[in-house]
Amino acid sequence: GNALSIPYTHYMGELSFINENKYTDLNFAKFSNKKLRQFYQYLVKVSNTQDMAFDLDLTRLKSDIDDGLYFESSIPQGYGMGSSGAMVAALFSSYAVPTIGSKMDLDEHQLIKIRREFSILESYFHGTSSGLDPLLCYLRTPVLIEGMEHIRKVDVPRKAAQSKNAIFLVDTGMPEKTDGLVIKFHDMYETADFRQQVDKEYIPTNNKCIDHLISGRDQEFYKELARLSKFQLDHMTPMIPKGWASHWAAGLDSGMYYLKLLGSGGGGYLLGFTKHLSEVTKMFRKTGRNMIIVSG
Repeated sequence: GNALSIPYTHYMGELSFINENKYTDLNFAKFSNKKLRQFYQYLVKVSNTQDMAFDLDLTRLKSDIDDGLYFESSIPQGYGMGSSGAMVAALFSSYAVPTIGSKMDLDEHQLIKIRREFSILESYFHGTSSGLDPLLCYLRTPVLIEGMEHIRKVDVPRKAAQSKNAIFLVDTGMPEKTDGLVIKFHDMYETADFRQQVDKEYIPTNNKCIDHLISGRDQEFYKELARLSKFQLDHMTPMIPKGWASHWAAGLDSGMYYLKLLGSGGGGYLLGFTKHLSEVTKMFRKTGRNMIIVSG
């Protein structure tokens, strides 16, 4: 199917060096440095065993890790917000050989090469990866991937300031690692009934949602989005965070909002869409759930 990813610049991350005089969480920095060292071992392995489109300057990376390199990040981990993707993008940006020129001038062929590279690199964290999260962090612009072989930057229409339309995040309060649920989905997809439902219903609906969203066709978008949300509620129950199925169903029944899984699944943030922003904000405030407006 197709995938649309939109950057959320409220969160960010960058490579830095441990300095006891620097205003940062020293224990976190040391922990991050240890994780980077483990990731470096993986990079050495894949550079020797896989055909990579780009080399990484692993000698300089190892030296920098020894000097206290770590990833300073405000991105919550286990929330489906691309924390591993941001780190992969930062490493690639700093250590890829040859260096990449202006990101604005990259054509589709180059984007595909970079995505494949990111897919290999981020697989360390999730067991398998599309490479989309790192690509989005690297480009910092909305990206549309059509069938994994066609990639292009797109514009997503923004609504007027007084509009009640909004894309939002809801905090489930339960971080969750992604890899186990990715494996769970692949196991489910091995069954003929679920595979047929995904191929014949879910993927076409997903693709229609994306097409309507980037084309600004609100009425058609919300119609297909309701189908997508209901499919996830009915057929992807293991991925829906515990205690959230009732909130999910309430949005569908009322038509006030629609929820969708984010990358983490099982916890983290849920992605929401509404044409009734003020009312939905009050609804989630009553439940004590933190709601963040992404676009609206």
